[in-house]
Amino acid sequence: MSRKAFKTWIKKFNKEDSPIGDLARDIKNDNKFPIGKNFIKMHSYLQSINASNNAIDVYKKAFRLFEQEYVMYSKSEIEAALIRVLSENMCISDEQATKLRHLIIREIQNPTKGK
Repeated sequence: MSRKAFKTWIKKFNKEDSPIGDLARDIKNDNKFPIGKNFIKMHSYLQSINASNNAIDVYKKAFRLFEQEYVMYSKSEIEAALIRVLSENMCISDEQATKLRHLIIREIQNPTKGK
C-alpha cells in the first residue's frame, strides 16, 4: 500500500456529519494547510492559526486513524531506521545494533512475555 498524504486521506470524511468531517472540510478550504505525513508540522500549523483545543484533539485522533490505515513502512525501512537510531543514540557499533535488531525482531515475532 502506498503512503498517502494526510490531506488526501481525510477527504473521504468531507460529507460526514462529525468532528472529523468538520476537520476535513476545514482542511479542504484551507489552501495553506501543510501537505504530507508530518504530524508535528501539521500540529504546529493548527496551533499557529489558533485552532481550538477541540480541533487539535480531533486532528490528533484523525492522524492516529490515518497512521493505522495508511502509513506503512517496509521491513527494510524499519530495520535501517532502527540500526541508525541505535548506533547514533546508544553509542554502539553497527554490528551490535544489527544483533540487537535481530533480537528485537525475534521478540516481536515470538514474545517471551516478561521472562
